[in-house]
Amino acid sequence: MSLYENMNAVKSTFHWTFDINFLKSSLMEKDKSFDSRVFPVKTFPKLWYSYTLKPNQNGSVWIYFNCFSGYEEVKVNLNVRTWELYSSASKKLECTFINSGSNGIELFEHKNFRGFYAENLTITCDVLINVKKYECKNCFLGNKLLNSGNKDLKVIIGKKEIMVHKTILETFSPIFKKMIEAQNGDENVLEITDSNFETVEKGINFCYGFPEGISSDIDELIGTLKFSNKYEIYDLKNEIEFKVIKLISKENICKISNAAIEFNAENLKAVCQSKLTKYVKDNDASVMNEIENLDKNFSKKVFNNISINQGYIDTLSGEIFKVVFVVFVLFLLVSLFFLLLTIIIETKKDKLW
Repeated sequence: MSLYENMNAVKSTFHWTFDINFLKSSLMEKDKSFDSRVFPVKTFPKLWYSYTLKPNQNGSVWIYFNCFSGYEEVKVNLNVRTWELYSSASKKLECTFINSGSNGIELFEHKNFRGFYAENLTITCDVLINVKKYECKNCFLGNKLLNSGNKDLKVIIGKKEIMVHKTILETFSPIFKKMIEAQNGDENVLEITDSNFETVEKGINFCYGFPEGISSDIDELIGTLKFSNKYEIYDLKNEIEFKVIKLISKENICKISNAAIEFNAENLKAVCQSKLTKYVKDNDASVMNEIENLDKNFSKKVFNNISINQGYIDTLSGEIFKVVFVVFVLFLLVSLFFLLLTIIIETKKDKLW
């Protein structure tokens, strides 16, 4: 199996505006926080991110960058600027995420914040994200192992069974590792009673390096999410979460949200909360009809968030710069053309005279 490292950079600018009086009143509330929308990174389907503002953290206002990643390493360089009337301040944060996580920086202390007299506070975040991933060019070793005849563990699911290598299951699942270590002598048999054969088979194939067989059916994916969560196969769980994210719709988001909560799928849960907040703000009929089936605590978080401006990504700034530059160049060329034309006409006039 040949692996090679691939690293790419993505830039974006995020704008977030708050009513200052609203924020000042939030300083008195313990554990108060506000979440932005969760944004996808188009060139990396397994990478999403958001921001969280915590106005009452140790007497200061903090902002956090939240990374929801299915990649090996994500490096973040963040420049945060705050704007209040005619004054501004800037802070920088550099951090590396090996998995999903959050990292924050203090914006200002409460005593400074209380002196702000403008109506709004605007937070601008310029972020540079570097993503490192390892890509498999071929799965020669995985294929050899999967089809080899020296497997040393029988996995029984109902009336069917699969032969596997102990070391494969032990590498990917600490739960399977404990189950194998707890066996007596030459037992070499595991029985799985809480998942169907197809789910277990596809999960094992994934561990051998073959994710292609994973279904795109929501119910089957939720079954695999349950399986990966119970046996702590985190690589598989990550793969399933980002696969499900692509399939979220207004009709199934409440069902998916409940599954994300039940099976501790934090990446999936964050995206569901962000999308649900937008749907509820828009009073979407198909979502409102299903909202009563949503986990009550999760539903409360969604409704608490709908009154907050969730910010936006300035996706047009680069394109606008290009357009302005092209227009400017065209203006110069046209001006030069008319200048030359005028010079030629004047020269001919001089000759005629």
